[in-house]
Amino acid sequence: METKLKLSFIIVISLSVAVICGGITFGDGIDSSKIYMKKASRFYEPSIQESLYREAIRTKADCAECYFELGKLFISIGEYPSALSELYFAREFNPELENLHYYFGYAYEMLNDFPEAIREYSLCIKKDKQLKILAEAHLSIGTIYDAMALPESSAVHYEEAIRLDSTSATAYYNLGISYDDRTLYKKAIECYYRAYQLDGTDSDALINMGVDYCKIGEFAKAIDIFKRALKQSPDNYKLNYNLANAYYLAGNLKSAKRLFEHTISIEPGKAESYYHLAQICEKLRDFKSAKENYAKFIKLASPIYEIAIQQVRQKLDSLKLR
Repeated sequence: METKLKLSFIIVISLSVAVICGGITFGDGIDSSKIYMKKASRFYEPSIQESLYREAIRTKADCAECYFELGKLFISIGEYPSALSELYFAREFNPELENLHYYFGYAYEMLNDFPEAIREYSLCIKKDKQLKILAEAHLSIGTIYDAMALPESSAVHYEEAIRLDSTSATAYYNLGISYDDRTLYKKAIECYYRAYQLDGTDSDALINMGVDYCKIGEFAKAIDIFKRALKQSPDNYKLNYNLANAYYLAGNLKSAKRLFEHTISIEPGKAESYYHLAQICEKLRDFKSAKENYAKFIKLASPIYEIAIQQVRQKLDSLKLR
């Protein structure tokens, strides 16, 4: 009797190990691929996840879900050609997998194949049902149209993304950019404000609001926005730079000078701050400081400032007499 019990115990243990580690199936009962899929979901290391998904595919060669998860894994680590390869297999075995078109679109977008990306995202919009995914698909198409300099087309998709997901700060922010591109600054301000309400950590939304207020001549509002934002992030270069510029445009040269000096202390390698500081020093008739800052601008400026560099050289020649 004792021998039989030991033998039974050994058989149970052996079968349990085989189910977990080796792909045994008991008739139509246990699907080993699902065991590997479940194990993969418990890990965060991509290499371990990949090996488990490969084992799942080894035990079930037509496992569309296995290929799909492997494709998504490759997307998460930026290996987009490999992702497409796995997604193709997933589609071959189950073309109706939910959200499959979205991930195809994402991989194509990351590879800058915009026509294919738009085609896949459009199929996602037609076939899938999850509102969040549909909103993301519209958001992605809008981003592609932005990259193609088609702000009217991008706005249509951002608006649809907002209709599907009214909590998307990114959709409101991007819609604001599409309005900026068409010089519709008041509408853009409304979008940036809504984006900031949804994501209070988005300093870029506040910066764009302030810049747009400057564009429509409402400098006091711009200054107020930048100052409020700086309370949360006092050493943010872009906020300090834009506040300094707002003061300059409003005619408050002393405050602008102080802020541009501060931006230089934050990012001493940024040429544009020296340029604006030199302009202010010149207006304040501090010609020595103006010449020093113009010279620093020339030293640091990249080739994109070629015209400004030529103008500054002429300015320095005229300041030699001062």
